[in-house]
Amino acid sequence: MKIYHLSLLSLLLAASLLSCQGKVDQTVHASESISLQQPQSQVLTEAQIWMSDPLLKQYSKVLLSHPLPIDSQGAMGENQISGKPFRVGWQREGFKAIAYGLSAQDHSAIEKGIQAYAFAFRNQTSDGLFGKSSHPEIVSFLGSYGRSLLLLRDSNQRDYISQLEQYLPNLKRAVHNAQMRQKESELRTMIPSIHESNQLIWAGLDYSLLYQVTSDSRFKELATLCLKTAVERQTQAGVFPEKGGGDTHYQAVSLEKLILFSLYSRQSHLTQNYLSRGFNWLSQKIMADYTMNTQANTRTGKKQELGPSKQFKEGRYGNPEAYIFWSYLGGNPNSRQRAKGFINRIFQEKFGCTVSQCYVSR
Repeated sequence: MKIYHLSLLSLLLAASLLSCQGKVDQTVHASESISLQQPQSQVLTEAQIWMSDPLLKQYSKVLLSHPLPIDSQGAMGENQISGKPFRVGWQREGFKAIAYGLSAQDHSAIEKGIQAYAFAFRNQTSDGLFGKSSHPEIVSFLGSYGRSLLLLRDSNQRDYISQLEQYLPNLKRAVHNAQMRQKESELRTMIPSIHESNQLIWAGLDYSLLYQVTSDSRFKELATLCLKTAVERQTQAGVFPEKGGGDTHYQAVSLEKLILFSLYSRQSHLTQNYLSRGFNWLSQKIMADYTMNTQANTRTGKKQELGPSKQFKEGRYGNPEAYIFWSYLGGNPNSRQRAKGFINRIFQEKFGCTVSQCYVSR
């Protein structure tokens, strides 16, 4: 099975990271510096983690014992509400159904996730756009689609790969749309003024995934620019700034996306130091009950921002997937314990049981 690499993007990003390494952390020992001369001896994929990690398996099986938020047509979120304008951003969560299904060996969940993407592409207009969906929404959705396709390819899910690959012409129609290209040009000029690191890292991941499934060099360049700008801004303490300060929720999202870039680029050594500093800062914010200390957050936890569902972003839950992924890329021995603590806290509040108890009683 063909493995899709980001070798050229990795080389460009490596040069950028090497050039800014001294600015970000003057204390890194020479032997720990990012180096292209010492590539990973083993290739680790996101698919391998989902398929083999025992905690993710329990987590996925418990979540799948409850109804997926995907209706019989494949609609998600507010796309299920009659009369609401279609927004493609809701459909990107189809990835979770595919990942949980892969982990739990639940074929119906994988099929539901594919159905969510099918619903989105059925609502694509002839010009390649998705109704009133914004440019960031479309890029995020297409990145999610690309991640799902690569996940299925890396796990050799032959029965499902072709079901997603049939939408590659739809993806190409979207990215070749003149309005999308114009928005990309505007983004290039806006990047220095974007004050949310999470937006830059998320966009960098999405464009890197689009590069892998299209081989279009403009996505390689955009990914490099977004990621270079974001990592240059990391503070000595490890914070990826969000509107001038640290935010536990968005720090976790940024770290997870940076890990995913590392996994799909097959060059995790490029981002190791940034991830290590970032997780060190985030881990200091974990409280005894495995919720996050949000007192100093700049975007979540204090009713600063509304989410897509018009509810304030709570920010107090930890991100178990980020810590599980990190345990494979260099996290300390406490990474898995923290991930399990986060899951137990979430499950106790939602289902009234720990992950082990929920798993046994499902």
